[in-house]
Amino acid sequence: MTQQAYEVEVQPDYLEKIARAKPPQALAELIWNSLDADARIVSVRFGHNDLGQMSSIQVRDNGTGIVYREAPELFRRLGGSWKRPGAHTDKENRFLHGQEGRGRFKAFALGSMAQWEVTYERGGSLFSFDIFMSADRIHEVRISTETEAPEHSRVGVTLTIENLFPEAVALEGRSAIQELTEIFALYLANYSRAEIQVDGNELDLAQCVVSRESIVLPDIVDGEESHSARLDIIEWKDATNRSLYLCNDEGLPLSRLERRFHIGSFQFSGYLKSSYVSSLQAKGVLAFDHRVHLNSSATFAALLQNNCRELSPFRPQRGSTRQG
Repeated sequence: MTQQAYEVEVQPDYLEKIARAKPPQALAELIWNSLDADARIVSVRFGHNDLGQMSSIQVRDNGTGIVYREAPELFRRLGGSWKRPGAHTDKENRFLHGQEGRGRFKAFALGSMAQWEVTYERGGSLFSFDIFMSADRIHEVRISTETEAPEHSRVGVTLTIENLFPEAVALEGRSAIQELTEIFALYLANYSRAEIQVDGNELDLAQCVVSRESIVLPDIVDGEESHSARLDIIEWKDATNRSLYLCNDEGLPLSRLERRFHIGSFQFSGYLKSSYVSSLQAKGVLAFDHRVHLNSSATFAALLQNNCRELSPFRPQRGSTRQG
């Protein structure tokens, strides 16, 4: 199959930087890419070699795929992404997560070889092509010629990651499933038609959540601007890291606060929703797997800590799922 090579238009050291992430966070970014392509089902599978060791990761979706003529620009350029903050998907009208094209490079936090098998619709017919990248030549993307898709093909993308790094094995643990459930909790609650499966396990809030509360917080004042803020608190059945996720006002997590909150045995995640978070993302301050700017971090931590002190009056009885 003939391939055309394209140069990614940023410095390789920058690509290596944005490719870094812990395994659950890297996999989450790849799942976001599928959801942003209007996928209703995203399925993650782990392949194993003859010794039973994890040897590959496959992320398959039934989204709209990638138009062949647009693929070179989508993979070559970072920034100025079509996934503009505040935009929605075309078919499902779901809020776009979007990371200006950076998300796909998180594949190289899991392994050194990545292949995207793409099928898309054009003029009433289906066409397929492949996209290849490797960690040792991360500045180069190779795209095959497109061909008419075989009979019974379906629109979507299948990403296969091979030559896995040792850290990737952490994705098979129960804690990884819990972290992914926390990351996508509000999204799955808002968009019930979306489904995420990881190694045969559906991320099912009904099976994981004890209770959920929503608290209106004081406005966040940033200079002359004032931003409303709301704190959603989900209590989980399983142990968590008790993280605070910083979300836009639609509830999409854009960053996670690197701070622990100690309030007894309460297993929870906090989701701070505010347009202030969106403004920080627009300024380039936020990245999901990096530290938030110190001043912003202190602001968010104080907001949550102050409300955690008074959390018990807000906690519903076990088994309740009432929301504010």
